[in-house]
Amino acid sequence: MICWGDHKNCGIFVPDALERKNCTCEREMCISDLPLEDRQPVTEVDLEEVQDNMYMRSEEFLKELSNIIKIKSISSDAQYDKQNKQIIDRLAQYLKEREFEVDVVEIKPKDNEGNLSMQYVLFANYFSTPIKNVVLFYGYVDVPDIEDLGKWKHDPFKLIEEDDLLFGQGLATSKGPILAWIQAIDSWLTDTTDIPVNVRLVIEVNHYQNSRGLRQLIEERQEFFQSVDLILFCTNYWIAEKVPMLISSYSGYVYFSLNVYARDTDPLSLPSSAFPSDPMSEMCLLLNTLMDPKKGSLVKDLQRHVTPLTQNDWNILCKIESGPMELKESQDIKRLPHEQSRPEFLKHRWCMPSISIHKVKTFNSDSLRTLRTPSHCMAEFSVKVVSQQSLRYVIYLIQSHFDEAYRQLKCVHTADLRVIDKMPPLNETRGNPFTETVGTAFKRVFNCKAVIPDNLSVTLPIVNVMRKYCMPHAFSVGVPFSSIHSQPGRPNESLPQEMYFQNVDLFVNIMYEISFRPPGCKCDVVEDFCFESGNDTALDFMSMIAHRQPSVAIGIHELDAWEQNQKLFTLESSGEKPDSNYIRFGNKLRRKLD
Repeated sequence: MICWGDHKNCGIFVPDALERKNCTCEREMCISDLPLEDRQPVTEVDLEEVQDNMYMRSEEFLKELSNIIKIKSISSDAQYDKQNKQIIDRLAQYLKEREFEVDVVEIKPKDNEGNLSMQYVLFANYFSTPIKNVVLFYGYVDVPDIEDLGKWKHDPFKLIEEDDLLFGQGLATSKGPILAWIQAIDSWLTDTTDIPVNVRLVIEVNHYQNSRGLRQLIEERQEFFQSVDLILFCTNYWIAEKVPMLISSYSGYVYFSLNVYARDTDPLSLPSSAFPSDPMSEMCLLLNTLMDPKKGSLVKDLQRHVTPLTQNDWNILCKIESGPMELKESQDIKRLPHEQSRPEFLKHRWCMPSISIHKVKTFNSDSLRTLRTPSHCMAEFSVKVVSQQSLRYVIYLIQSHFDEAYRQLKCVHTADLRVIDKMPPLNETRGNPFTETVGTAFKRVFNCKAVIPDNLSVTLPIVNVMRKYCMPHAFSVGVPFSSIHSQPGRPNESLPQEMYFQNVDLFVNIMYEISFRPPGCKCDVVEDFCFESGNDTALDFMSMIAHRQPSVAIGIHELDAWEQNQKLFTLESSGEKPDSNYIRFGNKLRRKLD
């Protein structure tokens, strides 16, 4: 057959109508031209069958969960490097068996991070057809080190069932959510041989070490995220027994380094008025001013440009069961600010900026005379930046504050302030269509209404990084997996067995509900995305076009330009309404003849 298009490939030989994707003269069409009924890949009957078979495989799923829990994937110590590699390899093999394209990347620790284990990141991709949304699931499988084993009733690295509860380290916070999502994918593949959405996964094993190296890796693999419509990750934001909270607002940060260098002169020769005379003392005084109201109005100034709390957010804060008393018990803290009121405490914790000091290091001189006096002190701290705040304004405030504090304290040693890293906040709550989709899935499975806050945010910078490289209209949603009381590393971490399978069922329903929101054309971002061929060839765009009008498509390619033009005039004169694709080709041919 010969295609008589009017583009550069006019007259190209096409051996088969189904292979017309080699010709670009029809590329002005895309998946948006297909009717919605043609873009609905699954039905309610398919969902019911998947759910039934999923619950029948409960013993198989529990066995897989047990195999994952027993791996000691602790990222804070290099001695667990083999276990970290083992758990990533196990998940990689599991996904490869289900026709995923899998790539495992290793990131070595830096020379000054010798005690840390290797960082392993798994990238997996399952592409079905361009008529489906691309959903990226982010998760991690490492767990914090166990500080007090005596507080655990059972072996933390062994899945124990007791009184309809499952116990195990990472069950409710890291390993459990990842495996539940993979098992939901497996349920669809087993019963329908396909998935209602295109799935991509990013799984790391260094979350509790600030996702070391992952940000740079994401920036190097931007093409992996370009076509993503939705980012999903799991949280422990079941804020009450029947109240899950969906999050799509994320705080940013500015990471600072404060350095104080000793003067070249002998400290003993300094006048008494120059006290304190060593860099560490000046460093401590400068850091104290960050929270001292007598040294300026830094705290009040940082709270400027913060979006006011809405009535909806205040009502949600009033429903949250966790509060200051629970935090004081878990962290062994005697006193907290704003602890008189639980909603007020949670407002300042989630909705307001804050300052955190991370570490202080000293560097000693080689001189024996100054052996006890450090020649250089360095402190690292960060400012949490919430919605609507400007990074430039926050940096200006911190710099101005230390300039003034340095003068008031009459410091004598050299000091400098540097910005090490920064990340803008991200707020996608309003107008997020996928949040309502996830809420519908919660209604189906748990028979409860998920609350959607306006500005309550979580601190997960990796989502901010990934979102930067996704589709312009992409969104992200934090999906509650466990109770807000299930803190990472907490002794006797547990989850009701029924709730674990409900979460697998939830992920099955989320993929089903997302399939009802057909995507638009992405060819402006990813070249010729609409014409990509995936695992489900029956739903490829070119195959569906050929299937809808096979006779017309073949006829167009078999007739020359004059004959096609004559046939189109014959159809119009007889009163018949030709196919829209036929009209499109007819208009092209008329322009060609003219």
